Amino acid sequence: KEYRRQRQMCIRDRASRDRTPVSPARHPCENGGDGFIYSGNAKENNMASEKPAVRISLGTWDRLRDDASSVRYEVFVIEQNVPPEVEMDDDDAVSVHAVAYAADGTPLGTGRLLPDGHIGRMAVHKRARGLGVGGLLLDALIGQGHGDGHRMLVLHAQTHAKGFYEAHGFSVEGEEFIEAGIAHVVMTLSLIHI
Repeated sequence: KEYRRQRQMCIRDRASRDRTPVSPARHPCENGGDGFIYSGNAKENNMASEKPAVRISLGTWDRLRDDASSVRYEVFVIEQNVPPEVEMDDDDAVSVHAVAYAADGTPLGTGRLLPDGHIGRMAVHKRARGLGVGGLLLDALIGQGHGDGHRMLVLHAQTHAKGFYEAHGFSVEGEEFIEAGIAHVVMTLSLIHI
């Protein structure tokens, strides 16, 4: 709840200062341009021993490439057998990337926001699943999309993750389809009311 309150205050402050899209490096809520968005516990309702400190960084592919690609390779290529040439694409260079880090600096998860408002390449290491890391990443990307002036965000959700995205306000649009050999659905989130 505290994170959501801070995010909304930041978005309102940002909107009142600057109506133009803001790159991650200029975002007024960031810590010295490092892309810092959130630092706290991934799952506040768990026992203390299960509350990893998580830091979410937003930035360019040039800055976050090593950490984002290591998570994506592990999840998509190794676990899900997506061919590496399909997993990496030209959209990385033009996207805003989010990477979740553990307290020791280990990358836990990643996602990206394309200039057209598509969220994609959401991936969380097995060891960090179920701890709220994906939700923090998604919230950071939604906040970036809102701050960039997008009216709607779109993503292709693997069907097993549909409920996760619905819990964050996304709605299914259309029928199931196959992408990279995996069943997906298109989901959207209107940002007009946020």
